Amino acid sequence: MPAYEYLTVNTVTKTNWAEISALPEASRPATKYTQSAFIWRPGTDRAEEREMGAGGTLAIFNELGRQGWRMVERTITATTVQDYSSPGGGDFYGHKREIGAPLMERATFMRELGQ
Repeated sequence: MPAYEYLTVNTVTKTNWAEISALPEASRPATKYTQSAFIWRPGTDRAEEREMGAGGTLAIFNELGRQGWRMVERTITATTVQDYSSPGGGDFYGHKREIGAPLMERATFMRELGQ
């Protein structure tokens, strides 16, 4: 009977807002957003943290796929509301109001032991 092992990839959107929010608005630098992935491999007690580049999660998922991992579940674990309307009255994919955007996601992968 086959046996399996599991791995999770948790992604999170990070911002510098906590560091800059107390500064006067006129001297406050721009808010920065970065995407990070936390890869929890079997048998480890600490995640491997990676800042994602232009390839995003797809680069990590393709890497895991080449190692024999198969995604079995993907869940958005936290969201926020974004205003996608532009100052000129445009829209974003047909939305002229606020819509939800994911902040954190979890993907679970499995592979048969011995791979």
